[in-house]
Amino acid sequence: MPPLCFEINDGPTSSNVAQAKSDELRHPAHDLSFELVAYPGTFALRPMSLPGVIIRSVRLNGRDVTREFDIAPGAAITDLEVEVTASAAKVAVTVANARGEAAADQDVVVFPQDESEWGTLMPGHASSGRTDERGQYQSSQLLPGAYYVVTSVALEPGDANDPEILTNLRARAQRITLGDGETAAVQLRTSAR
Repeated sequence: MPPLCFEINDGPTSSNVAQAKSDELRHPAHDLSFELVAYPGTFALRPMSLPGVIIRSVRLNGRDVTREFDIAPGAAITDLEVEVTASAAKVAVTVANARGEAAADQDVVVFPQDESEWGTLMPGHASSGRTDERGQYQSSQLLPGAYYVVTSVALEPGDANDPEILTNLRARAQRITLGDGETAAVQLRTSAR
């Protein structure tokens, strides 16, 4: 199994890495346990290098803290559990125009139906990109669950994580449910001619 490698960020959307015993994170014990030392504050655990797997959940003392968790001054982190899965799902999207021709350069957004997960900047929770010259887009690895899939022609960088924009896109999105290891084929139409 490849070494587990994480970064500890101060908050769910930050890129400032907190101090941690990086050698133990990169090379956990034979039972995959590791020691984490960080300054007090709000943190999110994000994968840096987990080839072929994604984080399914993070639990601290049995409580789901996948999005973020708090570390109080002087508090010991004694039961942080990171569950990973290699049974990721994917979405294969084909976009065509009103005449049935391949629609290239269309933005495609795959996002969770659960609004509380919108804006989660963590692999496996959403995917976005553009269709190729054949009108096709393959999502990144996704966790099993219920998603919306939609196409657009006018998204700006960051829009695929904006809850207000996702609310507008949801009205015309297709609903899908993905199982472990499943690849769902989705066909979308754009209004462009």
